[in-house]
Amino acid sequence: CILSIGLVNGDVSGAKWLRFRRVSQLISDFSYSLYLIHFPLVILIGVFFYRSNKLKPDVLGMAHFGGWLAVLITCGFAFWWVFERKTPQIRAFFEKRMLR
Repeated sequence: CILSIGLVNGDVSGAKWLRFRRVSQLISDFSYSLYLIHFPLVILIGVFFYRSNKLKPDVLGMAHFGGWLAVLITCGFAFWWVFERKTPQIRAFFEKRMLR
């Protein structure tokens, strides 16, 4: 929330924000893919690796959590790369053809 308020009220036109904008754009590009596939993957991870066992909130449990988080984000990005990366170009192509 504080980040959002700072971005809205701050000067984000400078060159120092260019990298932040690129990273933010990339994250927002694949956020729907991550949203779409993360829960089924979490279920599969739970069924195949943990069954009825629970992770303890210790260093090993946090390492498991961090590792699975990295796997989920990577899978979300890969799903976006394969299926959604060219969506704006494909949409523009069809809009151009349909508006003729």
